[in-house]
Amino acid sequence: MERETVKICSKCHTLKPLVKHRSICVECNLVRKREVAAAQQATPEGREANRARAAAFRATPEGNAYQREYEQDPNNKAKRAVAQRKPTNEKVRQDRFRQSPEYNAMMSDARAARKPGYWKGWGQTAEQKAARRVWFRKWQLSPQGRLSSLIAGAKKRAADNGLLFDLEVATFPELTACAVTGLPFCFDEPDETKFNPWAPSIDRKDPFRGYVKDNVQFVCVAYNLAKNQFSEAVLLRLARAIVDRNPQPVIQEPSCAISPS
Repeated sequence: MERETVKICSKCHTLKPLVKHRSICVECNLVRKREVAAAQQATPEGREANRARAAAFRATPEGNAYQREYEQDPNNKAKRAVAQRKPTNEKVRQDRFRQSPEYNAMMSDARAARKPGYWKGWGQTAEQKAARRVWFRKWQLSPQGRLSSLIAGAKKRAADNGLLFDLEVATFPELTACAVTGLPFCFDEPDETKFNPWAPSIDRKDPFRGYVKDNVQFVCVAYNLAKNQFSEAVLLRLARAIVDRNPQPVIQEPSCAISPS
């Protein structure tokens, strides 16, 4: 029996048994295989091959039994119903704007004016553009708006850097607290700095992987900027060193009065 080689994995930097003829461990190799398979399925040829394999499986008795069991499961029916009516980010913004007082005021002005073709040029006047900018900024500072903006930014960065991306707004709960520190999020505008340190941000647990659901977490901006490209172990060691050297630090409360939970 061949003896397993235990060395430092070149990807996760931990002491584990390595895959034969490779410098990475079994877990990292499995993640790599999944990413390669996802990249192949993202191409038209990969999608066509995947559909052909699925059709061939459904033609077998086992495939028919699995399909009937899947269709009869009420949880899967609910998931399909949600996926069919899942709105896009732009549709969500439009629907929320139509429910705002600014939109109602514009509609009242339009009905009072009763000009033919008034709404064909909607959003062209300075007043309409200013009202939409004000409303959109308020929406961006809300939990749902912040979540949509973070996922949209992650999608753009993934496309620019050639990373995997499979995040959807509907799959995440409302932003309430940092996943690492437990501090509640603050959605106020920053006072003097560029960023609000307690605002939510999206963090990749493994900075060398893409924006996939099992690799992201929502943390406060201060934690995300401090972590940067390092691991949680590095930041935890740094935080412990700061606390040990400053047993009674002077803590300034943020503008939104966050207190540790």
